[in-house]
Amino acid sequence: MCGRMNVTYSPEVRALMAELGMPLYPMDNPDLRPTQEALSLYWDNGSLSQSVMTWGIKPEWAKKLLINAKSETITEKRTFSKAYRERRCLIPCAGWYEWIDEGEARKTKYLFSHPK
Repeated sequence: MCGRMNVTYSPEVRALMAELGMPLYPMDNPDLRPTQEALSLYWDNGSLSQSVMTWGIKPEWAKKLLINAKSETITEKRTFSKAYRERRCLIPCAGWYEWIDEGEARKTKYLFSHPK
């Protein structure tokens, strides 16, 4: 489960923004973590918009932000179903990190990105 993103405005991200015809507001963060802010793209009244948003969902009953939902149950779970249907967004990024458990309370993060 992804818990970090590499939000650097690489040539691929710049090309995406140019293709979409949107100005780029750089907020480089090669190790973006939940609760931090990132540039997000979303539909607003039929047109693509962008805004700086905090990464995570915080329901009234939760003590902390939630960042992961299972694709198999996202439409059924009350926590995520409305957001999935009505409030999705895209964070342009150069990659994301996944963690490998190395044992003895040690984890290593690996960067996944689009091949150049």
